[in-house]
Amino acid sequence: MKERYQWIDIAKGIGILLVVVGHATSIYMDKGMYLKSILYRNLYQYIYSFHMPMFIMISGLLSGRKSIESKRYEIKRNIVAYGIPYIVFSLGWGITKILLSRFVVHETRVKDLFLIPFYPIVPYWYLYALLLMNVLQVFVNHNKNDKKFRYFHLLMALSGYIVCTYVTEMYSWLKGSIIERFLSLYIFYVIGVYSGDFFLGIRVEKSKMMKAIIPIMVGSVWFIACKSKELFAYEVLSLNFSIAILGTVFVLLLSLSMNNNAFLEYLGRMTLPIYLLHTPSMLVMQTLIKVTGIEDVNGVISLLILTFFGVFFSLLIYYVGKKVMILQLAE
Repeated sequence: MKERYQWIDIAKGIGILLVVVGHATSIYMDKGMYLKSILYRNLYQYIYSFHMPMFIMISGLLSGRKSIESKRYEIKRNIVAYGIPYIVFSLGWGITKILLSRFVVHETRVKDLFLIPFYPIVPYWYLYALLLMNVLQVFVNHNKNDKKFRYFHLLMALSGYIVCTYVTEMYSWLKGSIIERFLSLYIFYVIGVYSGDFFLGIRVEKSKMMKAIIPIMVGSVWFIACKSKELFAYEVLSLNFSIAILGTVFVLLLSLSMNNNAFLEYLGRMTLPIYLLHTPSMLVMQTLIKVTGIEDVNGVISLLILTFFGVFFSLLIYYVGKKVMILQLAE
């Protein structure tokens, strides 16, 4: 059991690194910088093709293994673990963006703070969406072994994914809402719930060659699929879905082959504190880079600095403030 969850932590560690790197690239690209950089464009394309579906799927994978004895306790636990940090950090980040509006790309207005129940503030929407998914799972968890219910559940989640794409095009006010976030990702959570027994039941192969070949094969297919998107002038829903699944499976299999990586395992355990704190941490570093004028022409050094700061300064803040209640909740 320890071995299985160890590589899940490694997958989460890889995932949080991708989140930080992805946000670091978007900080500059949203400002119109490094748009012609092959490094930035490829990082942005590959990371954003699957990194959040991967986190949601892992959450579903672990949630599906739980045996829920008290619905009230489980709901309360999720509210404390995700709901309170979502409200506190959304308000804190929103106020910070208002006060430092000249340093941020996407402005936040005072009225946006009152709209966070419907329009989550980036990047904390993930906590809100995950809270809703976990609470919903509390009510349907007793049916998870019913084959008919599994098919029905998967069908409903997939329908939501498909409908969401077209509805948000028709009604622009839904874009960025929690409805869009939930419907576009819930299918990955449900897949995680019902694939948990398979993934967590995988044994580490003794053959080092097999451990390397399988993730390389899946990764190659995922890479080709991502590249094939460039052939289309419009979004292909089935292709986007397939790429997200392949990317997630690639990281899971890669993690299985790296099951003794203590650093990534540690980052996996610290995923939530890093997620909560990396955006404000990178804003501080980005401002320092801009003020000191050390932004490099290719953006490589800036990207490395932001990524390093986003991970390790977040951890420093977490350990310094560990006695503060909200940071203890995030542990």
